[in-house]
Amino acid sequence: MEKGMNLIILALAFAVSIFAAAGHAEEYTCQGSVGAITVDNLRVPQEATCNLHGTYVEGTIKG
Repeated sequence: MEKGMNLIILALAFAVSIFAAAGHAEEYTCQGSVGAITVDNLRVPQEATCNLHGTYVEGTIKG
């Protein structure tokens, strides 16, 4: 019984993580530089520069 319950909990945790990943992606606006962080989407405004230092962008970079 405990093994079945653990499997159900694992399946629910997986489903929640998939649902969360498919949700609204955050957009990070960069003006200057960004350090070693992970962002969903990166936006660089017109006339601005953005230096990435160990930054991981999971989505898109828009200018």
